[in-house]
Amino acid sequence: NEFKGKQILIAEDDFVNNLFLEELFKNYPITVFWSKNGVETVELYEKNPGIDLILMDIRMPVMDGYKAAQEILKINPDAKIIAQTAHAMASDRDKCLNNGFIEYIAKPIQKNQFIKLIANILDDKTT
Repeated sequence: NEFKGKQILIAEDDFVNNLFLEELFKNYPITVFWSKNGVETVELYEKNPGIDLILMDIRMPVMDGYKAAQEILKINPDAKIIAQTAHAMASDRDKCLNNGFIEYIAKPIQKNQFIKLIANILDDKTT
């Protein structure tokens, strides 16, 4: 199982989205860390360098997802960060990919597509 022993950090300030993601991951053998703003996200990543993947909401209080991603990439240039945003336009995707995110997913998240995407990233044999 590509999820076994993996650690995912979810940066999301919306309670409903948190519940959805919690439900999504509950049947997988992974450790999930939660943060509610960009500053918390960076601090959690610093304390847990074994995190395999970060799911980053772009619009968060205190520090937005772009800034948080930049800070995390300073700590680890190879960090895998997926942007998630409700504002899904082609230009948003480009902006995310140009800012160090490895992938971009639009809300509302489609469960099967999302799990497949994460499985592919976590199963990447090149890392």
